[in-house]
Amino acid sequence: MKIHQTKLTEAHWKWMATDRIRWPGGWAPQLPSTVQIRAAERRLGCMFDPVYVRFLQEFGAAMIGADPMYGIGSVMDCEADVVAETLSFRSDKGLGVDDWYVVSNDGRGGPIGIAPDGKVWLSDHGEIVPIAKSFPAYLAQRIYQSDENRRGQR
Repeated sequence: MKIHQTKLTEAHWKWMATDRIRWPGGWAPQLPSTVQIRAAERRLGCMFDPVYVRFLQEFGAAMIGADPMYGIGSVMDCEADVVAETLSFRSDKGLGVDDWYVVSNDGRGGPIGIAPDGKVWLSDHGEIVPIAKSFPAYLAQRIYQSDENRRGQR
């Protein structure tokens, strides 16, 4: 299966479905309902990207490679809830994430989030750095990197 680096395709969704079967502990044990997803949007004062909503509906939350993809619920006994993580990062006023919803972190504590314009950004100790032009592109990058890392370990 060919995984494209920046364009999200059905191959990426199949990769995630296969990964969930191989490593179920890295994926949310329960999927959120539409009501829970809409409640999360209301709590954060935003509308989630439609592709992020599909991710939530099909996978809930996940560890893609070594990095979390926040959703609704927890993964591997770690908090991975988009609402809790977003509210936590928003409470630190120096990060510049007040209008984002936070979908991940960079492994060093920097939040990665989606701004109202749909672009994905990293707050690296207050410096705002572009990560991807959209959530679908970001998700494709994450899956591509994880897939490449696994291929390198074989």
